[in-house]
Amino acid sequence: MLSDLEKITRRNKMIWNNEMECADRQQMHEIQSRRLTAMIQRIYDNVPFYRKKLKEAGIEPGDIRSVDQLSDLPFTTKNDLRDNYPFGLFTVPQSDVVRIHASSGTTGKPTVVGYTQHGPRWWRAASPWQAYTAATPSRSPMAMVRLPGDWDCITEQRKWALP
Repeated sequence: MLSDLEKITRRNKMIWNNEMECADRQQMHEIQSRRLTAMIQRIYDNVPFYRKKLKEAGIEPGDIRSVDQLSDLPFTTKNDLRDNYPFGLFTVPQSDVVRIHASSGTTGKPTVVGYTQHGPRWWRAASPWQAYTAATPSRSPMAMVRLPGDWDCITEQRKWALP
């Protein structure tokens, strides 16, 4: 017998990634907590700015074990991004960065995001899902803004998003 979620999923066909989108609360909590603790360790080990910020807040990487502790973490502000321009917040060596996206910098220094070889692959996988889930039965107007160079995603988006 199908669960209510499985019935809705099959009827609406709006689930792109069953494992992630259909995880129960406990599974999602575990996934998010595992990813958060790994991220905290990575930024602590590789980014002097974050190591200092965490130490100032009295936090060591092992102190964070769950997403329930998000409110214990210090914020990163837009000024923090600008103050560490261009590559001060990267957690990998610049030689591992294969793609960079940056803001225009109209209010000062641009903000920069760098991607390793896995980033573009992740975006190619996520983009059709974003378009798919944004499509509405009422055929309401929808805009998907893609960055130059992301045209490899457009064909897949059209397949899923357009009527």
